[in-house]
Amino acid sequence: MKVLLIVPSFPPRTGGLETYVAHLAEALAVQGHSIVVLTNSDLEEQPAVEERYGYTVWRTRALLAGHGHENYVPWERSYFALLNDIADFASDAQFDVVHCHTQVSLLIAHLSGLSQRFPIVASFHETNPLRDKLGEQRTKFIVRRCPAARYAVGSEAFAAQARSFGIEDELIRVVRMGIRDRHHTDRDVARRELSMRYGVSTERILITLLGRFTPRKQHEQALLALERMHQRHNVQLLFAGSDNSTDPVFVRQLRRVAAAAAPSVIWLENIPDADRDLLVDATDLGLQPSSKEGLGLAAIEFMMAGVPILVSDIEGLREVVGEHTTCLVDANSVEHLARRIDKLVVNVQERATLGRQLQQRASMELSIEQAAVRTLSVYAEALSCE
Repeated sequence: MKVLLIVPSFPPRTGGLETYVAHLAEALAVQGHSIVVLTNSDLEEQPAVEERYGYTVWRTRALLAGHGHENYVPWERSYFALLNDIADFASDAQFDVVHCHTQVSLLIAHLSGLSQRFPIVASFHETNPLRDKLGEQRTKFIVRRCPAARYAVGSEAFAAQARSFGIEDELIRVVRMGIRDRHHTDRDVARRELSMRYGVSTERILITLLGRFTPRKQHEQALLALERMHQRHNVQLLFAGSDNSTDPVFVRQLRRVAAAAAPSVIWLENIPDADRDLLVDATDLGLQPSSKEGLGLAAIEFMMAGVPILVSDIEGLREVVGEHTTCLVDANSVEHLARRIDKLVVNVQERATLGRQLQQRASMELSIEQAAVRTLSVYAEALSCE
């Protein structure tokens, strides 16, 4: 099968969307399918066409600074410039299915005419688009005017959200997102590497919160919990993530607060994938106190590495940990969060046992290979609709 995946952001940018689509493309390629990813160029030096782990990446360049002539109309360029690049890439290309990740990708598939040539599968990764300014109007327009043959949603939480948008239940298929397993570095080796590169302590218990720097990740709750912990002098809290598609004012404020708490708090922004992997392997306790998640891919990364986690008791994270309800916390209660972290910090055996249990669940239920198989089933359904 030949598949075009459309996604607005892709590695080397980091985040759950970027990680998932990259892993999905690789998993589909390994199974023998021809995969092309259509995405954006962030830098002039990024190649327009790139071969990556068995699949091809096409990067549009129209929106790079300096592209376009001096007399262009900004509104026209912001809305339509991408269409020129897409025409150059895809006018003669043939695909069996086009898989659009996010609302804007689905909109582009329709504006470019790809939806008239190929079956469309859509996956909305926006956790709560209705909270954006004019988000409700935007979402209603895209759902009503830019239909897909099938909607492959990454979790039951995303399925509920799709229904709330007015998408018919018979078109929704839950394809629980996953990530690929990888070689894991010994904890002590990883910790020494991070100590040299970023000043991570080799002595303290390392608690890590991975994720895009947005308010819903609730970094502030983690900081407040740290202040109330009995074991606060024995731990180091580390924030690592991307500023991709985030509020720069919020990021600057959070960065200042984290800097003021150094060295008990470390802030790492837009680090390379290899260092991110080392960070996961070096972590003693993963933390995800989010107020809302579609499906917590960062939590799955920790689980794959056998790292115990504490996550908010919300729908998108309950689905990740399954029966392991001891991982769930009331992240809105700073005191409760602090007590739960304290308990795991002092209990090495409990951390080890929980880490093994979560690793088993991740490998059995949350692998990218399973996600790829389910995704191919949705593609087959979309093809049968033609």
